[in-house]
Amino acid sequence: MKVFSIAKGSHRLTKHAPPNLSQRDLDKLRALTIYKETYDVPLVCKTFGISKSTLYRWLGRFDPKDLSTLRDRSRRPKKLRSPLWPSTLVLAVK
Repeated sequence: MKVFSIAKGSHRLTKHAPPNLSQRDLDKLRALTIYKETYDVPLVCKTFGISKSTLYRWLGRFDPKDLSTLRDRSRRPKKLRSPLWPSTLVLAVK
């Protein structure tokens, strides 16, 4: 007797549920999918109202195995400037 599975691979879905994606993240995924199907950069850029550099940045960051790479990154600089003057000297000048 052979046993057949109704949903082959469904056990993987319970372990790795897809992340909750915002509408902007879904639009990014759609743009990248259209690009992968057509390789037409002007079409994708015109359809989604983005520049070529933005599309290429999304392509560089996107990992098909990890949908959380679609989320926007922080724009805060990695290195912040430290003050050149000590606070005591600033108070003395004031």
